[in-house]
Amino acid sequence: MGMLNRSNKKKLEWKPNPVINQQIDRNELNIGRILSNSESEPSKLGIRSTTERATIKVDNHVRNMLTSLVNIGMFDSQKDAVEKMCFSTLDSLSDDERKRFDFILDSLELKDDNKQQRAKKI
Repeated sequence: MGMLNRSNKKKLEWKPNPVINQQIDRNELNIGRILSNSESEPSKLGIRSTTERATIKVDNHVRNMLTSLVNIGMFDSQKDAVEKMCFSTLDSLSDDERKRFDFILDSLELKDDNKQQRAKKI
């Protein structure tokens, strides 16, 4: 006989679908306000904009380009270079792309804020 002992096979019992007792209200998560306000700012939505240290992964070539741009005086720091490049790209977005960007950005800011609020409670 193989590694599986087939003589101890049990039949699977189907259970009824779970009943949801407590459902999350989307308004509690500010999603309704984000969706209704295409030109939203986190502060208008009641989202506290908090800053925390984060890292991004780039290869050595991108890092070297950023370092070179800083060294020739184009930017004050690599963070400054990335930030200014982002703002430059934002200026070139179409209205529809900008609305999508703002929605995604607001959602991520809300996620960060909720994460920090949960961390404060612990």
